[in-house]
Amino acid sequence: DYSGNPYEAYFSAPELMFPAEPLPERDGLELKDAVVGVWAGGAARAYPLKEFSSAADVTTIDEELAGKTFRIRFDPEHQTLRVLDRDDGVNHAYSLWFAWYAFRPETEVFEYAPAD
Repeated sequence: DYSGNPYEAYFSAPELMFPAEPLPERDGLELKDAVVGVWAGGAARAYPLKEFSSAADVTTIDEELAGKTFRIRFDPEHQTLRVLDRDDGVNHAYSLWFAWYAFRPETEVFEYAPAD
């Protein structure tokens, strides 16, 4: 039966299904917020989906991490993020914030700042 989401109750509750450590302590991000994590060399950055969905004018940004370049594209219709045009050595993964942080607690978090 594909008419419903079997994880609907899980995503609507703040509790995790299993213990995870370390847990992030960051204002503005919930444990189960969707992120695209990008890493290159020894650097890591998380791109929260909600940073893009709240900024209707943003669909594509060019980024740099550890001297490597890549592009993040937001699809407002499907509420998804993709990593495109990436240099060799740029890796990425879709994750939930708590899981990304558990593997990469040193990560920085992208915050959208509109150009003046």
